[in-house]
Amino acid sequence: MLTVETEKKILRNVTGHFESGKLTAIIGPSGAGKTTLLKVVSGERLTDLKGIVTINGVERDRGMFRKQVDF
Repeated sequence: MLTVETEKKILRNVTGHFESGKLTAIIGPSGAGKTTLLKVVSGERLTDLKGIVTINGVERDRGMFRKQVDF
């Protein structure tokens, strides 16, 4: 059996700003990548990814991030 792997860009040049104490909504059509975005940012999805997640210009430390953010 021949397996062909393809790469799919799910996010490119994405930036965001979330203010403390404010509700933020991520909206878009089905299949737009909303859940994938949240899984990548939260650190739940770490395999098969290329790229760097930075917070305030610093590469995310998963342990510290989980302490700072309430999911």
